[in-house]
Amino acid sequence: MCIRDRLSRLAKFGLITLDFKEGRIRTKQHTIQTLEGILDAISNPYVSMLSSFISRQDPPLAITNTPSYIDKLKNDPLIAKCWEEIEQAIDSLERGNYHAALRTVLPIVERLLRDIAVQEGIAGTNKGLKALVDIVKGHKLISDRTEGLIKALGRDIELHGLDQLDIDRARFYAELSLITIIELVRDYRRHKLLHQALQKIAQQLGISTKELIKAYPENRRIVHVQFLSDTKLRITIKGKHVFEVKQENSRKLKIDKEIKT
Repeated sequence: MCIRDRLSRLAKFGLITLDFKEGRIRTKQHTIQTLEGILDAISNPYVSMLSSFISRQDPPLAITNTPSYIDKLKNDPLIAKCWEEIEQAIDSLERGNYHAALRTVLPIVERLLRDIAVQEGIAGTNKGLKALVDIVKGHKLISDRTEGLIKALGRDIELHGLDQLDIDRARFYAELSLITIIELVRDYRRHKLLHQALQKIAQQLGISTKELIKAYPENRRIVHVQFLSDTKLRITIKGKHVFEVKQENSRKLKIDKEIKT
């Protein structure tokens, strides 16, 4: 059963609302708690998947037609380095060889995290996947949602081993791995945009960039960020300074005039 089928089943039960066209997943109140109560949260992929998928702050996930979506990213410097392996994984997935697809695509997630850490000059690139996720997230370069997607990948594999996964779970995790690759790259690019914007905004307001980065995303009284799309965001500083930020090209940001609230 593919990810779309799993999500459709949850929608049929009334636990979530789906919009495949927009890539949106919405939940009823206490959906995750309900699922944890009726399912084996350790081995059932529903819980870990939905915990990662549900977000009202980030742009919609690429939950359908992932091969086409990832093809649009093939010229991204991070993806270009491992494009041959990604093509192999997609080919295996389309042929129904889900274990081979998963075996190919899982190391790519770790490689991308390592490449991000190297590119940003972050120490600890010799660490394993879980530690890398924490390091990259700690530097405010990915969101909680992307962290959750990455950590959800290894749950069954760590418990049972890749070769012991039945074909249904192997397909599920192979598809989820491709989605995670897409979201990792998109999320990293969004957060690079955020860092650049906060630096410019801090200069305009005469405050510390480090203060703003440290406050994100937990302390919304200091900085509240809304990712409107992959290239556009709204930043509110200390509840009264609102900025609209748009990435016009790889080097240029457009920051609209401050809006008083």
